[in-house]
Amino acid sequence: PATTFAWRSAAAWPWPCSPWFGLYQFKTGFGGAIVHRGGCWDYALQPLRYRFLRQAELLRRRYYRGLRPRLLRLGKPRPAAAPAGPPTPHPPPRRLDR
Repeated sequence: PATTFAWRSAAAWPWPCSPWFGLYQFKTGFGGAIVHRGGCWDYALQPLRYRFLRQAELLRRRYYRGLRPRLLRLGKPRPAAAPAGPPTPHPPPRRLDR
């Protein structure tokens, strides 16, 4: 009996320079074939609720990609300023015969 697995997200073309090439090899290594489909689409059964949730997703993305990293940088102590000029070497050792 034939069994079908919908593993999704394989590389479109088997190019070795593609970052998805390893995933392509893994998925086709079981003897399967790559079948191109139309992809996933959202169909809103409740348009008002969908619009609200979509805006919430966008706000969450903006927070985690933009605002949160800036806030975390503000909370960290800044590193001490490096001294101006080249570092000063240790003083030369003293001669004992003086």
